[in-house]
Amino acid sequence: MSGGEMGHWFYSICESKKIKYGNGMESGQELNFVGSEMIHLMFQKSKHVSEISNIKKIKLYRLFCFYSNDTIQKKYYLMYEGNVK
Repeated sequence: MSGGEMGHWFYSICESKKIKYGNGMESGQELNFVGSEMIHLMFQKSKHVSEISNIKKIKLYRLFCFYSNDTIQKKYYLMYEGNVK
C-alpha cells in the first residue's frame, strides 16, 4: 500500500462526506472519522493481508506542512489510534 493510495483515500472520504480539507482546516473530530474510515479500508483492501495480520495496535497521523517565518513547518495530527481486532 502506498502513500499515494492513502492520500487518495483521505481526500475521497473527505469529499464523499462533504468534509472541507486542506491547509490544516480539518477538525479533530473530522480527522478521527476519516482516520477510522481509512483504517477500515486498509484492512479491507490490503493486498498484503499476511503482512498486516500481526498488527495489534495502529496509529494514523496527518502531516500538515506549511511555510512560516521563512521555513517549512510541520504539524502532525493523530487521526486514529486503536487496537486491531
